[in-house]
Amino acid sequence: MHAEASGVRPVWSQEELASRVTQWLQALDAALGDRAVAGVQEMFVDDSYWRDVAALTWDFGWVGGSATLAKALVDGARDRGARGWRLDEGRTPPKIVGRMLQEVIEAFFEFDTTFGTVQGVVRFPVDGLDGGRLRGWTLLTMIRSLHGTPVPGCPVRPSGVGYDRASTKNWSDRRRTESTFDDHDPETVVVGAGHAGLMVAAHLGVLGVDTLVVEKTPRVGDGWRNRYHSLALHNETDMLQFPYLSYPLTFPEYLPKDQLANWLEAYATNLNINVWTSTEFVSGSYDDAEGRWTIQVRREDGTIRELRPRHVVIATGGAGAQPKTPQLPGAESFRGTIVHSSGFDGGADYSGTRALVVGVGTSAHDIALDLYKKGASATMMQRGPTIVIDVKTANLAYPQYSDGTPLDEADLIGAANFIYPLMYSGMQASALAMEQADRELLDRLRAVGMELDRGPDGLGFIYKFLQQGGGYYFDVGASEVIARGDIAMINARDFVRLHEDGVELIDGTHRPIDLVVLATGFHSQDNEARKYFGDDVADRVGRVSSFGDDGELRNAWRPTAQKGLWFMVSGIFPARTYSPVLALQIKAIQQGLVPAYPATAATVAVST
Repeated sequence: MHAEASGVRPVWSQEELASRVTQWLQALDAALGDRAVAGVQEMFVDDSYWRDVAALTWDFGWVGGSATLAKALVDGARDRGARGWRLDEGRTPPKIVGRMLQEVIEAFFEFDTTFGTVQGVVRFPVDGLDGGRLRGWTLLTMIRSLHGTPVPGCPVRPSGVGYDRASTKNWSDRRRTESTFDDHDPETVVVGAGHAGLMVAAHLGVLGVDTLVVEKTPRVGDGWRNRYHSLALHNETDMLQFPYLSYPLTFPEYLPKDQLANWLEAYATNLNINVWTSTEFVSGSYDDAEGRWTIQVRREDGTIRELRPRHVVIATGGAGAQPKTPQLPGAESFRGTIVHSSGFDGGADYSGTRALVVGVGTSAHDIALDLYKKGASATMMQRGPTIVIDVKTANLAYPQYSDGTPLDEADLIGAANFIYPLMYSGMQASALAMEQADRELLDRLRAVGMELDRGPDGLGFIYKFLQQGGGYYFDVGASEVIARGDIAMINARDFVRLHEDGVELIDGTHRPIDLVVLATGFHSQDNEARKYFGDDVADRVGRVSSFGDDGELRNAWRPTAQKGLWFMVSGIFPARTYSPVLALQIKAIQQGLVPAYPATAATVAVST
């Protein structure tokens, strides 16, 4: 990837490796203090990259090229008073590892700013060492804490005995008072009590930001509890830990959806998160003069409660909460049942049912397999190519979560990898390796008519997830059933229309059908913005998630074009990585550390 390759591999002891990285960090500290742009540039290879996550800018962004990087880094360090660059002694010492198709020296560091502390990862290419001189290749800087507040994820246990000696109120009394908000408004309202909403609320609570979570279902966790009967998570449990509270070792390797649902409920209770269940977010408008929202929520009894928070965080799911429900030709004449996957009751008796599952993503595969196991005749209708990966093979995409790396370091490594040009080639290589590992199974699936690919430009399932929210399946059993023909496949190109009791295909054949399940996904969260705040706000904010021109995810965990509006997106481990960053940004605004609404970080335009 870099131009200075020489093929020389250092033979250094652990102590010498740490010493050399320390010297490099000290030299960078001095050069930044002197605002020596040319000196900083000399410390990086030509095709180097710096990604900042709300540390030296109040936004997310990256720059590429040593000259551009040096100027931006000097400016950011000056603006934030960055000083004291040093190894992070609490983390793994510098070591030689493979990252992003490179062999690199990787080191975790930290430094101080006027506002708090910053954590980061720096990588030096092994090839290209000039007489043992280190030159940086990739640099991540991520906000860790603000002065005078706890470090998110690492709180100090409160002192005292858990009750107020001067009051008759015990913990339960105080919790009821805190959670009703009868005499004050919350500083932040989080919409959605799933993993993302609860994580950011937990961090905000530790930081002392008064926060309310509103959840439209009757119980925390119902978003998982009410999904199809057979659902289980397709990532290993240890990869999906929550901040502050770890899963018991009695939990299985892959969590069933009901166990996760119960965990979410217990998490909210044990972390003292204020949640109003059976409460629907109705609408909101922002007052620029006062810097507050006026929002309306509908309580369980139908009454409308008005709240005036400074911040609203939409956390309604990685792909949003509104189902996509395509209208199939002839649906009006179909006498059977048509249901979206979000409303599919997998616990019912489907023995003898003839079912059509529209879609070939994760939900479609799981539902088709569940129907098959219950004695139904299941057919999947494919609308576009999909990616299929054995659930174990999928771990090749994020090796730092399966090689013994501490979880907080694995999250930082993932954030350091999130530099678009480097991700591009890395994703392609990973997708190709996974396809080769699963070739035998994939060939059998193609033989029964399933159309497979490696995603746009061969970028694999991670890109598909980030760009469109789905379009892949981690095989946990359905693929074998499909490959041997026990779950049938048809293509949407061959579908003509629904009739009263079945499906007409282009060749004139008729397939009897009693049930249609639309496993067709959900609209993105920008639809939530339009629903809640109207067209002006939605148009100003634009798309949520998917890659923008700056190579970052649009509006994810970062300032949006609408003051006081934030979005929590994606799955459990990205939410764990970035929820403290979002919480720290809100706290910094609350403390007046952000002099004006954050400007977009300096970034390089990329082609997506």
